[in-house]
Amino acid sequence: MRDDLVAAGKSPKSRCCGSVRVKMRLISCVAAVAAFPVLTAAQPATVLPGESAGQGEATVTVSQRGRAFDPEETTLTEGGTLTIVNDDQFLHHAYVESDALSFDSGSQPIGSRTDIVFDQPGEYVVRCDIHPKMRLKVTVLPD
Repeated sequence: MRDDLVAAGKSPKSRCCGSVRVKMRLISCVAAVAAFPVLTAAQPATVLPGESAGQGEATVTVSQRGRAFDPEETTLTEGGTLTIVNDDQFLHHAYVESDALSFDSGSQPIGSRTDIVFDQPGEYVVRCDIHPKMRLKVTVLPD
């Protein structure tokens, strides 16, 4: 077989490397195809997880995943709505206790959405009754 390769002007080494290159290209293509749905999925959030709303938004969507809120801080305008989506593999239970707002979501099954309307400016903390380390700071700015 080596004699055939030499007669054809190819060395066994170049054939081997070519085979490796083809395999690497194939692996790259498969990885790109597998990642495409994840990279192109539409985000339901006004503010994407991992970002802060900054100057205050009317609607903000926050994700619950990895037993954490994502993002961990956000900003709304007075009268704004915070939507919490349970993207985790666990049951959650969001609540807010303050002088201006008392809210209890009850059980939040996987995939559920919970809306909280913040009618008064101030700082609030959303917690999970099931996972005590989960904490979301919400700043509500005057309209």
